[in-house]
Amino acid sequence: VLATPLLAGPIEGVVVPAKQFVLTVPVSGVVEKVHVQQGQMVEKGELLASIDSRRWKLEFEEAAAHFHLAEAKLRQLKGADEEQVELIAAEMAATEAQLNLAERTYQRAKALHKANAVTEQEVRDAEQQLLAAKQSAARLRAKRHALVGAANKGELTIAEVELRLAKIALEAAKHRVEQCAVQSPMQGSVLACSFQV
Repeated sequence: VLATPLLAGPIEGVVVPAKQFVLTVPVSGVVEKVHVQQGQMVEKGELLASIDSRRWKLEFEEAAAHFHLAEAKLRQLKGADEEQVELIAAEMAATEAQLNLAERTYQRAKALHKANAVTEQEVRDAEQQLLAAKQSAARLRAKRHALVGAANKGELTIAEVELRLAKIALEAAKHRVEQCAVQSPMQGSVLACSFQV
């Protein structure tokens, strides 16, 4: 039997974590609440912070509306009564007004950004609103066209592709809403809490 003597006295050293993560969140927004503190133990999937999700929820609702519209378009490609055509014409007028407003807002944001009066994010937001307005106008034009004429194979194919694109946009919007709840990727200890928006 071999015996090793025990050392008496303090042992000095540095303990380093086996894994260390710096979490980044792919969605932008204001941190509403931090649910943990430095040094706190957390479980995998535990909520660390909440980001204001109102913007992303609105985007999700818009994507859901576009998805349902694409579904309806696909179902109603053939024929239309006069009431439906008039309803589309009214929607077109409102959409064109929104498109004009979005264009003016975007141009104004670009000009203000050059003068350092608004942030680049505000310009991007205005550009996104303009793109959304253009997409809405294009969808309504396509819907009007589908209502006034008989559906041909090309129109049906376009409607099917629009539905697939709307479904993808809906899933992406849902994912962005879910990303507003920042969760721990693993069990461990919180080393630091600092957020930049």
